[in-house]
Amino acid sequence: MASKGTYILLYRKITQRDWYKNVPVKTVFIHCIMKANWTDKMYKGEVVKRGTFITSRRKLADETGLTEREVRTALEILVDNKMIDKIPSKSNTLVIVLNYDLYQKNDEICADLASHKTSQCVTQCAMPENTLNKGFLDDGEQYVTHQTTHQTTTTNKNINNNKEKRYAQIAQSASDCDTQNSGVILENAFDREHAFNEFWKAYPKKRDKKKSHIKFLSVCKNEQVYQSIMDGLERQVTSADWLKNNGQYIPYPTTWLNGERWNDEVDEFITSSSREIKAGDW
Repeated sequence: MASKGTYILLYRKITQRDWYKNVPVKTVFIHCIMKANWTDKMYKGEVVKRGTFITSRRKLADETGLTEREVRTALEILVDNKMIDKIPSKSNTLVIVLNYDLYQKNDEICADLASHKTSQCVTQCAMPENTLNKGFLDDGEQYVTHQTTHQTTTTNKNINNNKEKRYAQIAQSASDCDTQNSGVILENAFDREHAFNEFWKAYPKKRDKKKSHIKFLSVCKNEQVYQSIMDGLERQVTSADWLKNNGQYIPYPTTWLNGERWNDEVDEFITSSSREIKAGDW
């Protein structure tokens, strides 16, 4: 009996992807699948979800034999192709294998496969009589199918008929992280990169974009937080403090984000007056 999490599944159609012939990209992608947690695990008091893992470029380079530059480029290509996503921090990176639950079948599908293991024969092969064909499902549980001469017992065609329905019922994918347990949120419907670009366009003092990007991703975890950030920014860009001396007192974006300054109260009278002054200047 093999231990759980020993095996992974690879989808054949990745061979049709443009990046498949790029050896570093292919290496990093397969390595990400190999390293991703097959079940939720704890890391320093946080839940690291199934289909995700914590690493760094240096560690990935050591594990794959690639250079850090090759790893960085490969990760960017995989993100652009919607194969993975990543959330960087100061010391490491959370890598999320997108659609992990879809392609690394869940327990429900594995149980279904096991329950149909003696169903309709759909293939023919020459095997010694009474031979047992042993294998392992993706969760590590062993299954056994009984084979006789010129016959292999396989799964029922009903699996294919019901596959779409079962896939639709798979638990949330690894790209959706538990908001209460993990402290990390990445919602399918919320594009945080686009959100940062919009924030950067609107923020009047454009300093240290790289650090601002990292900080933004760490605080802007969903659509609601993003809306609060943009609403607060809209109020403050027309405040007297920010308009004073050509914006001399506008904080750096990293400082503003770190202090959650979008929650600061802005005096409505000052805001109203400053808007009138701005309109007059125009």
